Amino acid sequence: MYRLTLTQADRKAFTWVGDRYYSGNIMTLLAGLMEDGVMWSDREDITFLIPESIAWEIADLARKDQNLWPCFNPILGGKLNDFIDSII
Repeated sequence: MYRLTLTQADRKAFTWVGDRYYSGNIMTLLAGLMEDGVMWSDREDITFLIPESIAWEIADLARKDQNLWPCFNPILGGKLNDFIDSII
């Protein structure tokens, strides 16, 4: 399992970008991993426990956007690239 923690601001960025880029597909994958009672719009940070197969799907989607994370700030883009670099 891999871990990725997103702040409320991080998740708002995913929501804002929506389906304009492949990050919309990544948001859908992550939302499918949320525990019961946890909402995407919660104020607290959410730590996603990501199975290896989903982690590779995320990496593949990111590569389609050349790991540039269009419309994301550099901090979120860096966090996501660090996550992808951690997949073995």
